[in-house]
Amino acid sequence: MPPPGSMPASARARRLAVTCAALGLLGAGPAGPAVAADAKPRLEVTPVVKVDPFKATQGLGTSDEQAEVKLTGVETGSAGRYSFVIDASGVEKLMTDSAFLPCNEDGDFVGECAGDDVRASFSGGTLSVGLDLKTPARAAAAGRSGTIEVTAKKDGKAVDTARITLRVTEPGPRFDRALPGITDARPGSSVALPSGFTNFSGRTYRSLVLGVSFSDGLVPVERFRNCVYEPAPVSGSSTTPGHSPGMLCTVTGTVKPRTSYNLDLGAVRLGPNAAWDTVYYASEIHEPGKSNVPRVPRSRAGTGRTLTFTERPAQDTTYLRDELLYLRTRIESTNKPDFSVNPVTLKGAVGDVVKAEFFFTNNGPGTAGAVFDGEEDNETANVVELTVPQGVSVVRAPETCHEQEPKTKKDPVRYRCSQHRLHKNDLMTPGQFENFPFAFRLDEPSHGVRTDGWVRVATEFDLTKNDAHPEDNRAPVSVDIEGRAESGSFEGDMVAGPPVWGIGAVGAAAVGVLFGAAVLIRRRTTTRETEQNQ
Repeated sequence: MPPPGSMPASARARRLAVTCAALGLLGAGPAGPAVAADAKPRLEVTPVVKVDPFKATQGLGTSDEQAEVKLTGVETGSAGRYSFVIDASGVEKLMTDSAFLPCNEDGDFVGECAGDDVRASFSGGTLSVGLDLKTPARAAAAGRSGTIEVTAKKDGKAVDTARITLRVTEPGPRFDRALPGITDARPGSSVALPSGFTNFSGRTYRSLVLGVSFSDGLVPVERFRNCVYEPAPVSGSSTTPGHSPGMLCTVTGTVKPRTSYNLDLGAVRLGPNAAWDTVYYASEIHEPGKSNVPRVPRSRAGTGRTLTFTERPAQDTTYLRDELLYLRTRIESTNKPDFSVNPVTLKGAVGDVVKAEFFFTNNGPGTAGAVFDGEEDNETANVVELTVPQGVSVVRAPETCHEQEPKTKKDPVRYRCSQHRLHKNDLMTPGQFENFPFAFRLDEPSHGVRTDGWVRVATEFDLTKNDAHPEDNRAPVSVDIEGRAESGSFEGDMVAGPPVWGIGAVGAAAVGVLFGAAVLIRRRTTTRETEQNQ
């Protein structure tokens, strides 16, 4: 029998269990469990990432996978004590540059993200940074791999390490040889198109489908029997009549792994309105039957010689292009466009409302891309600036023309007018125009003196160096008070109306390329080419 006041062993065990449970609940606190101070942080990385040598040039990105670096188990309040060191020197020979690395301002393929840099991505005890793999790999690195070393540090001391394998994909055959460009070519002359491709893969092909397209000023001289050609548009269509947009060619023969071949595409002839034209080589080369691009209706096969290819000697490096293999041949002719604006005279009596129409016109003979600013997705580039004569009020302005805020009280009234007829993928062929109809009231001048205004070509680009007659890029807007018409009417005269070529011209749409990827390329480069040319 137990002594008085003593407790049985079973009861003592139950009381001890209750006490421990209570202490455990108190220790947990209302915010839930915290990361233990002595927990060892662990690195978590994407083990393998794939990079394509060419897709970045198409605006499609290079990998669906994101190389993310995470450090888990970081205690609350101590994120600033950690850092990441990402050593990518093991893939330096595979990538075109080190832009994919975070915290790598000096471009040495080693990035170190201090605690302050990664604090913003701290969440739930995890620090993270990412590698931007939109940077393309080198073409010569197709099929190769390399290692990126990641080290997590706390207070400058390593706490964990991990590795990421970067693998460059094998994209197969790609155009990699083309004539870079021709300058001062005469309209009516022909330009030969030597080209070539390389099989950037480890497999053998027995036949390939190649695609080449041309801007409106170019027409292929030869029509190969193993190529199909898009039909020439009918008169009045959105594309210049007589223009051949492109060709699809099926070439046969053994295409060995990692081997380069030369290809003679014949020549193209410059049309009468050729100015800055381009030959586009498809960014993807398909096996027959495996292309997702359907044949163009009414396209016809050529009747000339057969297009063939020959193995390229190792020492033959003529016309090799950049490693991204975004290939095009620029052909600049001696033709230049002539942009102009028309003079206008506002004629009537004081109080009259008169109409005036301003035209931004390409008088030719050269054609130009209808892109006049640097905003790739902006379809309303400013092309004309109007300074309103003093003593005249604007009664009605086009919706594409906007009054500018004056800098001082003495500044005249100005309007800037943007494109509205021509799409940015159109070509501005000879006779094309943008028109801006205004209505003005002829007021009594405040000081008895009227000052003429002016209209000028006003774009983001300097057109004068590529304009056949820059002197007509500015014209006066004059005021002539005589007689008196009914006040407030539109009976006043407008002198210097639409240009003599008439208002019936239709815009020429830019040529679509044959492959879907090439369409994206061309849209992005049309802007870049116009920026360089204008």
